[in-house]
Amino acid sequence: EKLDSTSANERSAEPSSFCPKSAFVGRSRQLEALRSSFAAVGEHRAAAVYIHGPSGIGKTTLAQHFLDELAAEHEDVLILRGRCYERESVPYKALDGIIDSLSTYLSALPLPEATSLLPVDVGALARAFPAMRRVDAAARIPRPERESRDPADQRRIAVSTLRQLLTNVAERHRLVLHIDDLHWADADSALIVETLLSPPDAPPLMLMACLRTEEIAVKPFLQRLISARGSTDLPVGPMTEREATDVIAALGATDLSDASRGELAREAGGNPFLLEQLAHQCQR
Repeated sequence: EKLDSTSANERSAEPSSFCPKSAFVGRSRQLEALRSSFAAVGEHRAAAVYIHGPSGIGKTTLAQHFLDELAAEHEDVLILRGRCYERESVPYKALDGIIDSLSTYLSALPLPEATSLLPVDVGALARAFPAMRRVDAAARIPRPERESRDPADQRRIAVSTLRQLLTNVAERHRLVLHIDDLHWADADSALIVETLLSPPDAPPLMLMACLRTEEIAVKPFLQRLISARGSTDLPVGPMTEREATDVIAALGATDLSDASRGELAREAGGNPFLLEQLAHQCQR
């Protein structure tokens, strides 16, 4: 059975697919970069990949195809998913869905196994991320006799606890964190992500995040994440005309002539979302 905690987070998993999974075309360079980053996890290293491009260019579809590939090829992969929303105002929202997925995974384990994975300061993590309170094993761990009331200190302990928890989980699985629409994240979330992946002894996991290129220039915290040590900057540009015509065929537009397909591909400018809309219009 493949391990993917998507079920509890379906509301945040809405990839904008432009063609059926079986008909995914192109993006060979990007897929190779993603596979290379995932290989680092097998070598007990942390890796981060930031997939960026304009809206509708196929970032989420690329990420989903890669995750499907991992789930099909590796029995020991655990995928934790999250997504940021523009109008959502929860604390640390870049990691909210990830913690939700993580709590679902832990809750599904037998109590002794879940307990063995939890650090002693899991209460601090539960205060920062209420989803952890659903984990029965976490609720059973006694709280420390003395707890700091300083918010900065509480956050430091919560991040340290999350780092240790992810390290423990990564001893059982090859761990992948996927965050969609990272451009809607807050600076505090980015700081936690940066701390989680910082050496020494970062959890051996792969972070794969999707974001819009135009947001990078105006959000310094995105710039820091992308330029950090161990990070891969992975732009996604327009599809080639050949790739675009293959997508049109995959969408079932078989009655269009080669010339018409080429015209649609050029009109869409290599944007797969726009290409899908134009192809559907031609089929009406």
